[in-house]
Amino acid sequence: MLASMARTIIVVALVLTACAEEATPPPQAESPTPEATFAPTEGSPSPTPPEGVECVDATATGRPEVTIRLVDNEFVPACLTVLGGQGLKLTNRGSALHNFSAEGTDVAIDIPPGETVRTEAIAGAVPSGAHVFFCEYHRSQGMEGLITVSEAG
Repeated sequence: MLASMARTIIVVALVLTACAEEATPPPQAESPTPEATFAPTEGSPSPTPPEGVECVDATATGRPEVTIRLVDNEFVPACLTVLGGQGLKLTNRGSALHNFSAEGTDVAIDIPPGETVRTEAIAGAVPSGAHVFFCEYHRSQGMEGLITVSEAG
């Protein structure tokens, strides 16, 4: 009886350890300076994209969702404008675990390599206005972007 109980405890411990290891992103080498920083400019209450980053206007597509690809520690596109009623299609084309988080919100979605995650209408989780989004695992390497959510649905 004790031997069976000990085996059960060991199996449970091994499963929990394996699950914890899967949830932990692999360590990444940090680059000395981030590639892009989406920060408020002087006198501006909203974040703005750095010079040279082109913003994609997805409001005119008429599509119910907008695709953002996560690959090699960058978002493509890294700057976009969406309607509040549009959802996001987050596709991880890289080999590492990535994340989509929106600053100042509860949005934090992990996307494993090769996977796609679809969200409901973004206005349900992110208020209208400009918001910095980032990968919590690779933000220090410049993996962030800017999303502007319009009030229109």
